[in-house]
Amino acid sequence: MDTLSRRSVRSRLYSLKISVALSTWKDFLIETIKYLDRIQKLPQPPYPQGGRGKSYLYNTTPTHPSGRQMRSPTQVSTSHGQIYVETHGSASNLCQTVYDLVSKAGINPDDFMLDLV
Repeated sequence: MDTLSRRSVRSRLYSLKISVALSTWKDFLIETIKYLDRIQKLPQPPYPQGGRGKSYLYNTTPTHPSGRQMRSPTQVSTSHGQIYVETHGSASNLCQTVYDLVSKAGINPDDFMLDLV
């Protein structure tokens, strides 16, 4: 597991003054999805990851379009019901995924910050 730091870490959406305690990059992705769901901006599942349409970031089942199982699915309760989020990826990949997701949700990614404290 790719941990953020030995220190306490918070994700903060400065424009809305929201802070969430995190310990891994996976947590950053999951908490972003939960936040987007709370403000009703989480796109309907299945949600494709990348531009090729070969994998989903999240789906109502822990599978990708081909039927292949997600490598590291995490189950999350949302307003769309239970979804499975693919959390396998490097820190860079997961940060890019968060950037792309909040952009598509209509939120300026510059307002979404990770703060090491």
